[in-house]
Amino acid sequence: MDEFEFGTGSFTAASLLPLGSPAPMIVCRRESGLLLRANLAARSLLRLETDLTTLPPWSLWLMLEAATIGDEMMRRLTSGDLIEQVEAGLRRPDGSRVEVLLSANSVWYDGQPAVIVSLADITDLKRRQAELAAARQHLLDAEEASRSKSAVLAEISHELRSPLNAILGFAEIIRDRHLGDQALDRYSEYAGLIHNAGTLLLSLINDLLDLSKIEAGKLSLQRELFQVSLLLRDCAILAQPIINRRNLQLDLALDENLALMVDRRRFIQMILNLLSNAAKFTRAGGRILISAQRLDAQYIAVMVNDNGIGMSAEDIAVALQPFGQVAHANETTELPPEQAGTGLGLPIVKSLVELHGGRFVIDSLPGSGTTIALLFPAAINEGI
Repeated sequence: MDEFEFGTGSFTAASLLPLGSPAPMIVCRRESGLLLRANLAARSLLRLETDLTTLPPWSLWLMLEAATIGDEMMRRLTSGDLIEQVEAGLRRPDGSRVEVLLSANSVWYDGQPAVIVSLADITDLKRRQAELAAARQHLLDAEEASRSKSAVLAEISHELRSPLNAILGFAEIIRDRHLGDQALDRYSEYAGLIHNAGTLLLSLINDLLDLSKIEAGKLSLQRELFQVSLLLRDCAILAQPIINRRNLQLDLALDENLALMVDRRRFIQMILNLLSNAAKFTRAGGRILISAQRLDAQYIAVMVNDNGIGMSAEDIAVALQPFGQVAHANETTELPPEQAGTGLGLPIVKSLVELHGGRFVIDSLPGSGTTIALLFPAAINEGI
C-alpha cells in the first residue's frame, strides 16, 4: 500500500488523495515535479487517461508557464512552508493550457520527498477578468477619444473664428465707410486683408477635410509613375513666392533616374507643405535644400532640409499633433499671425506618405535646422 508521511505520522494514499473527491489533487516528486498520482478530478482537469495505472511523463515544475513560480514554490516547500492559493498558467500533457489556483504541501512518498498539490480551474474566471479589464480599457479609450474630439473641436472653432472675425471686421469698415469716402487706399488695403483671411480660411477647411478623409480611410490615391526630378522642380516653382518673400535660397540635388508611383496632386501637396514650413521657420538669408535619392532596395527618399531654428524632441512631438504649434517658433522667426499656419501641415504630410505605404522621418535640433525625409517604397516603383 502506498503511504504518505507528514512528520512522524503516516497516511494511506486513499485518505490523502481520495479518487472520488471533487477537488483535483495530484502528487509529484518534489525535486523533479514528476507526476506520481492523480485523482479522477485531476485527471479530468489535466485531460489524463482515466486508467489509474497510466500516467504520462509530465513534470509540474516544467509545465508551469512562469518558471519563477516553480522556483519559488520549490524553495518554500523545501523549507517546510505551506503553499496556498498561487495563481499560475499550466500546460497539460496534451499541450493545451489551463489557469489554475495551486495549493501544495510537502509529503513523503515511497520514502522520497514529494508534494501533494490541489488544483482549482480558474480559466473562466481569468477570462472574465480579462474581458472586464478590456471593457474598462475600451471605456477609458472612448472617454479619451471624446476628450480629444472636444479639444479638436474647440481648436477648430478658434482657428475658424480668427479669420472670420478679420473678414467681418474689415468688411464692416468698408461697407459703412468708417474712414470716409476719400480713404480709397485704406479700403483697398482692407480688401486685401479680407482676401488673405479668406485664403487662410479656405486652406484651413481644405486641410481639415483632407485630415478627416485620411483618418476615416476615405482618401483614395490616383497613382501614376512620375520622374521624381520633374515633380520636385514643379514644387520648387510653386514655392518660389514664399521663398522670395522670406529672402531665402532654394537649392535642388536630384537624381534624374528616379521614378515614383504616386498621386501627383498629393505628392506636390506634401512637398509644398514641407517647403512652406521650412520657409516659415528659417530666418532671412537662410537656405533650403530639396533632394531625392535611392536609400537602398527598399526605399527612395525625398528630403527637405533647412538651416532654420530647428526643434527639440518635445517640439517635434507637438508639431506632429493636429493644430500643434511650437510655442516659441513664431516669435523666433517674427512671423505675422496670418503666416503662422494652422498646425495641420506636418500631420497631413505624415498621414499622406503613410497612405502611400511610406514612412515619415524627421531629424532636428534647436538652432541646427530640420531635415524631413519622406521614404517611399521602392519595390512598387519602376524606372521610366
